Amino acid sequence: MSTAEVERPVLEVGAKEVDKTLDILRKQRVSYEDTERAAATEDRVVIDFLGKKDGEPFQGGQATDYPFVLGQGMMLPDFEKAVEGTKNGESKTFDLTFPADYFAKDLAGQTVQFEITVKQVQAPKLPPIDAEFARSMGIADGDVAKMRAEIEANLKREVKRRIEGKVKDQVMEALIKANPISTPNALIEMEIQRLMQAARQDMEQRGMKVADMPIQPEWFANQARRRVVLGLILAELVKSEKLQPTPSRFAQWSRKARRATSIRRKSSAGITPNRSASARSRAWRSRAMLSNGYSARPRLPTRLQFLMNSWARSSNLSNGNKGDNQTIT
Repeated sequence: MSTAEVERPVLEVGAKEVDKTLDILRKQRVSYEDTERAAATEDRVVIDFLGKKDGEPFQGGQATDYPFVLGQGMMLPDFEKAVEGTKNGESKTFDLTFPADYFAKDLAGQTVQFEITVKQVQAPKLPPIDAEFARSMGIADGDVAKMRAEIEANLKREVKRRIEGKVKDQVMEALIKANPISTPNALIEMEIQRLMQAARQDMEQRGMKVADMPIQPEWFANQARRRVVLGLILAELVKSEKLQPTPSRFAQWSRKARRATSIRRKSSAGITPNRSASARSRAWRSRAMLSNGYSARPRLPTRLQFLMNSWARSSNLSNGNKGDNQTIT
C-alpha cells in the first residue's frame, strides 16, 4: 500500500456552475405555448400515429393524442426526425427501420411504415430568473442573489461529497490490488442474494413488476465478490491496527446519520422546497447531483438496467392505444 497513489480530483464551483444549475431548474419549470411554425427540437408535439408491418397494424404501434417533447429521447431517433419539420394539422407517412437489437424481437431489424397526424405543436417557454422564480424556489423575499448563494453552497457540499466518494473508491481499489485473497463462495452467494433483494426493492420503488424481471445471480457476481473481499480486508485491517472509533468521530458520524434521517423523514412527509430552509437545501442538493450526472439510486448491473428499460418500453407499447401509454423508443 505504501506505493499506491490516490488522486484527489479538484473541481471549483463558481458562477458558471450556478448558471448551469439554474438552467436545469428553469427547464424543470418549462411551459409550452402553441405555435404555427414547424416543429423543432425541444418543442412539445401531440400526434396520432399508426404503425404497419407488411401492411398490417402491429401490436403497440399506434396511439391517439400522444404527447412528447422532441429531443428528449422518448421516441426512436428516426421517428423524431420524421416529426421534426411538420406543422399543426399536417399528416405524413414514412418508413422506419427498428434497431437490430430492439427489445421486441418481432420488430428488431424490421422496416415498418408509420402514418402520423400532427395535432399540436408547442414551443417551450422558460421562466425568467426573477423574484417570482426565487420565491418559487423557497426564497421568501424573492432575493435572486440569496437564491444563487444557496445554490452555490449546495453545489459545493455536493462536490465535496462526490470527491470524498471518488477518493474512497480509489483507496478501496488499492486495498484489493495490494491484498489478493481467495473468497469463500458461501460469502459471495450470501452477498449476491442481498444485492438481488436490494435490486428487487429498487424495482418495486420504480413501480415495476418484479415477477416480470428474470433477475440472474451472475449479474451481481463481480459486485458481490468485490464487496466480500473488501469486507474481509477491512475487518483484518481493523483487527491488526487495533482501530477504534474515538468519541469525537462517533459523535460526528451520529450527527450525520441523524441529519440524513431527518431529511428522509421530511421528504416522505411531502415537504416542498418552499416549506423550510433544510428542505430547500435538499431540493437543490438533489438538483446539483442531477446537473453533475449523479443518481441517488443504487447502481444496478448493466444487464439488469437494460432489461428494466426494455421492460418499461414493452409495457408502454402494449397498454392499449391511449397516448400516455404509448412509446416507440
